[in-house]
Amino acid sequence: RTARGASNCLLVFGLALVAALALVVRNVFGFVFVAVVAALCLVVALKASREIAQLVLVFLAVQLALAVFSRGDYLFTQTAQTAQGPMPSDVGQMAQALWLPFWFWGLLCGGISIAVLGYGLKAFWGR
Repeated sequence: RTARGASNCLLVFGLALVAALALVVRNVFGFVFVAVVAALCLVVALKASREIAQLVLVFLAVQLALAVFSRGDYLFTQTAQTAQGPMPSDVGQMAQALWLPFWFWGLLCGGISIAVLGYGLKAFWGR
């Protein structure tokens, strides 16, 4: 909600990406991409003005929220085609573990993304 909070959030996000880089990323493209995004987040958090940090954080938040809808059909797919063949999708996995149908979990994930995006925009613009 504040410019200072945005700088702190970018710092934490950048450090989390560095941790992900060390623990999870396994291919060259992923390594380069995550390293660049982590470096940008850390540079903005530590060197840019707090207002710039706030704008960068809002941009990242909108991108992450909209990424859910770039493949919105995947939220309502029970199986996904992987290198190992057909496997349960993310919502298919949730349905198996939590007993409700996959489309319920797709609606819930999409709804949470819309709610978080709306709350973030209201907090940013509605000061």
